Amino acid sequence: MHSESGSQVNPGSERRIFQILFGFTFRNRVGMYLAQNCQIPNIYKKLEEFKKAAEARKRPTDDRS
Repeated sequence: MHSESGSQVNPGSERRIFQILFGFTFRNRVGMYLAQNCQIPNIYKKLEEFKKAAEARKRPTDDRS
């Protein structure tokens, strides 16, 4: 008998692939819904504002006269 073990797929791996694809699709759908229907802050802009504020505090002020 000749067995072709390479062509068989483990049933557990099929389920895992489905879980990964379902999770990815579900998270994308939820993210799209939230982005369109809720006021989500732009994290990139908030981070840039924080960096600028941190740099402004870091710079020494020269108030000596």
